[in-house]
Amino acid sequence: MKNPITQYLTYDADPLGQSQVLPHLVGLSKKEWKITVISFEKTERFKALYETIHKQCKSYGIHWIPKTYHKSSPVFSTLGDLNTLSKSLRKIVKRRKTQV
Repeated sequence: MKNPITQYLTYDADPLGQSQVLPHLVGLSKKEWKITVISFEKTERFKALYETIHKQCKSYGIHWIPKTYHKSSPVFSTLGDLNTLSKSLRKIVKRRKTQV
């Protein structure tokens, strides 16, 4: 498979830069995978780590789309976040002409 394209979706996990996700995706990007990441980040952690994660993603050609994780009214906020995720993913699939 030449230059595979992948979308990685993460919700309510450790911050992207502190999890096992980013090192794994960096490894794939070194093998010329085209990667887009949509992650839902908690506000406090996001503010503290944005620059570091953004620089790392950019340096490896990883397209990172951070979204805000909402936690108030658990059911409705989760449904809203999933709706946001769905819209973002549809845009990526259409723009990059990929499949899910």
